[in-house]
Amino acid sequence: MPSRSSIPLYAEIADYAGWLGIQSYGDLAQFGVIQLRGGGSLHTPPHRRGFFLLAFGEHGGVIEVLAAAPEQVIEFPGSIFPNRGVKLTQLILFKRELVEAALASPHNEFPFFYFDRPTVWTLKGEETENFRLQIERLAAISGRNSPYQTARLAATLTALLYDLRESHERRTASVANSDLCRDLVCRFDDLVAEHYAARHSVEDYAQLLNVTADHLGDEIKNRTGRNARDIIAARILLEARHLLSHTPLTIAEIADRLHFSEPTHFTRFFKRHSKQTPREYRDSLKSLPASQQEKIA
Repeated sequence: MPSRSSIPLYAEIADYAGWLGIQSYGDLAQFGVIQLRGGGSLHTPPHRRGFFLLAFGEHGGVIEVLAAAPEQVIEFPGSIFPNRGVKLTQLILFKRELVEAALASPHNEFPFFYFDRPTVWTLKGEETENFRLQIERLAAISGRNSPYQTARLAATLTALLYDLRESHERRTASVANSDLCRDLVCRFDDLVAEHYAARHSVEDYAQLLNVTADHLGDEIKNRTGRNARDIIAARILLEARHLLSHTPLTIAEIADRLHFSEPTHFTRFFKRHSKQTPREYRDSLKSLPASQQEKIA
């Protein structure tokens, strides 16, 4: 088990299922379906996973959905869907490798997988039966060995994800932006997710992508409306908030973990982007109820 000075990371689905101590279906190498009894009672400290997590909670003819991206810090204070009266909860866990052959980047293709927080919404009406059947099919495929098991899982899971995207877009009235995400943008997003702690400049990522920094910056701006530098900074800031919220690491230790040459450089960075110093941010959490502290980070 990781030390208290780090946020636990469960890179493998099997390790995560074992830690939760719940029954699962499938070989758990790239995919798993987990069923929780009753309302899905679950109590965990803040943690990360090396894979995507989808939770479906059924009650009263509707299905609650929770979507969490890899590396995202989440915790379950007693239930996945508190105060919802959920009678049955099922988890779908999958690694990006399972669908990456068909999708350039699940993060961009399915925008409900936010980097900073889980997404929760409700399925109603006829769509509930559709999702119920798809989950059952995934469980059946994962529990039956065949030469085409992986291909079937990938195809069925991809169809479910697109149905979720359509459902989420209807409820949020959001405009799908996957057409904006083409090779360079997707690769940049994925590289930032992987290297944000050690690589802080647009030039770093331009070198990894074999393009000039100006070209990368222009492409990101034209396709997303955001500055590449701001995207990098947002990811560093998110991790800094996680470490300040969920670990006892000193500010100097966090600065070192995020590859700032001096703690003062980290403090200036944090204040420039959040209008608070790291110490002020950490102190502000102490005056809040525990249920609100997790939402801030």
